[in-house]
Amino acid sequence: MEALGERAEIRISDLNFAIRTLNCLTRADIHTVGDLVKNLYDKESGLLGIRNLGTKSAGEILRYLKDKGVRIPEQYRNLIEDNG
Repeated sequence: MEALGERAEIRISDLNFAIRTLNCLTRADIHTVGDLVKNLYDKESGLLGIRNLGTKSAGEILRYLKDKGVRIPEQYRNLIEDNG
């Protein structure tokens, strides 16, 4: 998360995610970009372990993180391409 610097503290509610995406993240107790990156690398749950978060929403999140310079784990790369 060092690469994110101050961006890790950006609240997800300040991003232009779809309402469904924001609701899923909030219910999963993910409130900042830093929380989101931590979840991305969580081996047990990961991004697709978030309840009701579909591939379209996951793609939206992953594209945002990739644009901010976050290295996307291999298992998620197809979601960026499929939903781009």
